[in-house]
Amino acid sequence: MTANNRELARSVFRYASPELCRHAVREVQAGSGRLVLSTFPDPVTGDFSWRGELDDTPVAAGKRYEQEQTARYAAKRFVDAVADAEVTDMVRALRDRRGPAPSRYTSEGQS
Repeated sequence: MTANNRELARSVFRYASPELCRHAVREVQAGSGRLVLSTFPDPVTGDFSWRGELDDTPVAAGKRYEQEQTARYAAKRFVDAVADAEVTDMVRALRDRRGPAPSRYTSEGQS
């Protein structure tokens, strides 16, 4: 989230608990220098989105933009922000617009 509560990115995974999600965020923070960003067009709308991968694993995705340059800029903002982001114990629910997503972690630990 940005300072004005706008979404920069979402995880590509769902987590069984807030603790597991915070752990994953810290992993992305620790590896922020290794994040590989890519932009791609939506074949139906022509809008552009971006995805970040850490060690060949997708970890974050951004919303759609009309221009590829805007998607690239948003991805860079995410990388710049995630390195210095404060991870808190507060839980805030966001409306899920993506539908079902794969789960990377379970309550028993990493899978």
